Amino acid sequence: MKMVFKLIIFIICLIPIKTFALTGNVEISCNPVNAKENDVITCSIIANAIDGEVTGFSADIVLSSGLEVDSFTPDSSWQGDGSANKIGLYTAENKTDKFNIGVLKIRVKQNIADSSETISLNNIIYSDSEFNKVNISNVSKNIRIASLNNYLKSLSINVGSINFNPNTLSYN
Repeated sequence: MKMVFKLIIFIICLIPIKTFALTGNVEISCNPVNAKENDVITCSIIANAIDGEVTGFSADIVLSSGLEVDSFTPDSSWQGDGSANKIGLYTAENKTDKFNIGVLKIRVKQNIADSSETISLNNIIYSDSEFNKVNISNVSKNIRIASLNNYLKSLSINVGSINFNPNTLSYN
């Protein structure tokens, strides 16, 4: 009986146990976060790999209606591109900890003003050198689009009064 028990333990030890613990997150850092129509907003995409190594990255670029993709430039260590609002990259390096994905440039469409717009990366997937895939949480960044109305609404002074007109540029 002891021999059978030892044999069973020995066989169990021979069975490979595979654990895949790669996790992580992605950050979007944009400049400026306050923009106006036709401005180009530059966003750095930075990833963080926890308990594993990343050799592939993919994500969908999702923009609110007032924004459009101007360009995507991957970091020099990556191969692939970001076209048709999708990013698909791979590298021969094993990326760990924090690493750059690339730079996403977003243009504010014409006639967009006084709104809040959103830049998102959805369906983010990391893959490792063995082509194992891990889903990573979506990430978003809000961009404030300024009003085109730059008129002074009112003006007050302590001594005397003035007949205020927003179209008047100087008073005597």
